[in-house]
Order: sequence, then structure tokens, then C-alpha cells
Amino acid sequence: VVKTVDPEFLTEADIAKVFPDGVACRFTYTETSPPVLVTGDEGALIRISGDLVRLEADGDGFEADPLTAKVNQTENGDLQDLIVTAGPDYTAGFRGQFTCAN
Repeated sequence: VVKTVDPEFLTEADIAKVFPDGVACRFTYTETSPPVLVTGDEGALIRISGDLVRLEADGDGFEADPLTAKVNQTENGDLQDLIVTAGPDYTAGFRGQFTCAN
């Protein structure tokens, strides 16, 4: 079901399960929304269909076959696009902010 592949909000408790020492970057839809993707030294975390999915770093993105996630810069330097794919039949983009601690 295509609609269930969309990233869902992560809670701080979700993040702490995978990244107990904190995360480096967060992708949010707005400045005040919860993150839908976080990254750390050992990959990334996303929630799909209610399940937490840990993604491994893969080149300039993240992957847990068949799911991939990549953050691309937009023409507007303040916004980025999160591109999520799930196999050959699903690709979706989500615009928001990708902020990093450094």
C-alpha cells in the first residue's frame, strides 16, 4: 500500500532506542515538527508503517533493502528534499529542513 511507505514522525524515545548518544542530523517538515528521519554515525532511522527501520549509510544516502532514503539540496538553500524509494515501483519526495548539530 503506497500510502504506508511515507515516513512517519519519530519520538525522542524512538530515537534513543537506536541512537542513545544522540543524532547528528534531523529531517523535519517544518521548524517545529518532529523529525521523520534522523542520522547518526552508524546510519539513519526512519519510521515506515509504524515500524522503526534502521538504514545503513550507502554512498550519499541510506538503505535497508528495498527501502532507500536520500536528502537532496533544493534551489532554495534553506530547504531540502527527502527522497524515499521502496523498490522500483515507489518513489516520493518530501520537502523540509535537514538540520545538523555541527
